[in-house]
Amino acid sequence: MNQNWEKLYADMLSDLDRCQGLQLPEAEIAECCCRIAMNYWLKVKEMFKDRVDYDGEEEIIFFKYVKPRFTSHIEYNLVISQAILFLPTETEALVTYWEEETKKYQRFFDKHQEFINYYDSNNTENDSRYFLLLNNRQETPVQERIYQDEDCRSSHDCIVRGLLANSMYYEFASRKLAAFGSKPVAVSEKLPVYHGKKQLFV
Repeated sequence: MNQNWEKLYADMLSDLDRCQGLQLPEAEIAECCCRIAMNYWLKVKEMFKDRVDYDGEEEIIFFKYVKPRFTSHIEYNLVISQAILFLPTETEALVTYWEEETKKYQRFFDKHQEFINYYDSNNTENDSRYFLLLNNRQETPVQERIYQDEDCRSSHDCIVRGLLANSMYYEFASRKLAAFGSKPVAVSEKLPVYHGKKQLFV
């Protein structure tokens, strides 16, 4: 991976750590982290667009590995913000609520299992179809426009983003359950786990 991306990613994680250490309500921390991740993604996008001589392999690496590492933290914190917004007040209801939240990753995996298996296998035969700009024939859905990537989007980097974000959110919701002495609902052993600070670049 380009050393510039590596440094920006490390800088983003440091800024996210500082934000998460603030003595603020959880909703405000999630909002702060979302803004940080968005600002870094916009920097990365401009750096990518400013260079015009990428070959196909470099472009694939960007959309397969680089972009999702930044945008996944936007989605992750958006999901946290939404979860906090609908928190019930009774303890028993809270346990049920977080149990249901831990199921989101399994549902995402089931919906995209074929692609996730391909991605996680380190296979490359369909990379040009999934991760080259010229092969993206899809319009950006309205709900996706928050990521400000209509002009920098392959057909499948959004699924990689969702994979990483859902994995991180599964851990977040599991910690919430653990605070009540409960365990998350059992999920498939096939579910890959991508720790937010241990994602490997190529």
